[in-house]
Amino acid sequence: MNLVKRTTLLVVAALAMLAFSACNLLLETRGRPDRCGDSVVDHWEQCDGANLNGFTCQQVDQSVGDLSCYSDCTFNVSMCGGGENCGDGVQDAGEQCDGAELAGARCWDMGYLEGGELGCHTNCTFDVSNCVGPFSFCGNGELNDGEACDDGDLAFGCSDDCTVEAGWECDNTSAPSACTPICGDDLLAAGETCDGTRIAEGLDCESQGRYPGTLGCDAATCALDFTGCGGACGDEVIQIQLEECDGAGISGDCTNWGFASGGLECTACLLGFAGCIADVPVEPFFKVAVGGGHTCALRDDGLGGSDLYCWGQNDHGQCGVDSSGKFRPTPTLVAGIPEAVTAIAPGENHTCVLVATGQVYCWGDNQFGQLGDGSTTSSEVPVLVTLAEPAVVLAAGANHTCALVDEGGQTLVRCWGDNQHGQLGELADPFSSTPVQPAPDACSSLTAGHDHNCVVTADAPYGVLCWGRNDEGQVGTTPGPGVPIPTVVVGLTSDTFVSVVA
Repeated sequence: MNLVKRTTLLVVAALAMLAFSACNLLLETRGRPDRCGDSVVDHWEQCDGANLNGFTCQQVDQSVGDLSCYSDCTFNVSMCGGGENCGDGVQDAGEQCDGAELAGARCWDMGYLEGGELGCHTNCTFDVSNCVGPFSFCGNGELNDGEACDDGDLAFGCSDDCTVEAGWECDNTSAPSACTPICGDDLLAAGETCDGTRIAEGLDCESQGRYPGTLGCDAATCALDFTGCGGACGDEVIQIQLEECDGAGISGDCTNWGFASGGLECTACLLGFAGCIADVPVEPFFKVAVGGGHTCALRDDGLGGSDLYCWGQNDHGQCGVDSSGKFRPTPTLVAGIPEAVTAIAPGENHTCVLVATGQVYCWGDNQFGQLGDGSTTSSEVPVLVTLAEPAVVLAAGANHTCALVDEGGQTLVRCWGDNQHGQLGELADPFSSTPVQPAPDACSSLTAGHDHNCVVTADAPYGVLCWGRNDEGQVGTTPGPGVPIPTVVVGLTSDTFVSVVA
């Protein structure tokens, strides 16, 4: 075969082979959909099997996680996710978990009742592959098989395992379950202030704005029962020991408090006097004396006599008026004194006066017989002291009273009332409601302290005698028990004393 012919045959053969290859390539390309899954990424495929063609979650959707491939050779990004900090071991916002940090979650919280080991995917979502069933829907707000209730974890009464808690009952007619405390089971459930004999800690009559008493519980409603409390400000009932008034309940009017006219007010159960009009005496006052919590002043009545006005504490009637009001904030005229007053002697809770005829009148507290009328009955009006002789000097201690009386030209001491410290000049009785004579000596001056008395003797050497309470040496001797016998105060340098004041 010549060279030209041979060359021609080679060219034809080459062209035939080239045509066969092109045809085969065309057939292979057109049939490629049937070849997805051969782990070869062709030009129309995103991926194929485990072959992701070098792509990751970061390159596909700017996230982290595990990129995979669907059976149709497209990317599966369901396991991609997490924030930009996913993988740093810190559970951030938008992440269910991060590495070993599970935010306290457990398989049980995911609904797997037998527990197991909860994990975390690389996209910072929970991995429940190692959790153990059966699976529960407790907490979804719907009643499923095996559940006694399901309130969706919205309130008390239905526990985390969807059982009814003690002291509760749950209504499952609608979803989620509606649970309410059982009233009358003597169990104090959340939301109950009381149930039967049980009352929530810290609750009593006072904490509920009532006066002291016994707080109870209504058996039918499990509501607090205040009938055992001592009332409350605003209930329109005046609690005598605690209130001056209550709402519209006001005892008396302005005139009972020493005013000329006007209307009383009641605010927070205390009397108000803004609406009262005072009748201020125009004649001059010339004497004033102070007691334990009240004051009395004497004025000229313009008719040759005198008027006595008292004000302040009045819980025992020591101001000489109705004691239903514990206080008398304005001067109140004391009625019932038949003669002009010459001396005033207020005690702790009582008041005594000496009148021009030498008689003594007292009023107020009489627990220790300090009114001297032979009784222990307190009085809001002046009562006559049972003195046999006219008095010329008057003095009052806390709960006792003393006077100097004129007996045949001699001024002798008479005392009555409390005697717990020997202030009456003897220790036979704890008190005396009638005058007794503590000292035989004639005296020219008399004074009374809280629980002791002192006098200046009328005869030479005109010494000072004291008796009564002596825990602080007030009798003039070494501090100790009460001294019932009038005792000379030693250490005074002057030979003659004319007056003494305590």
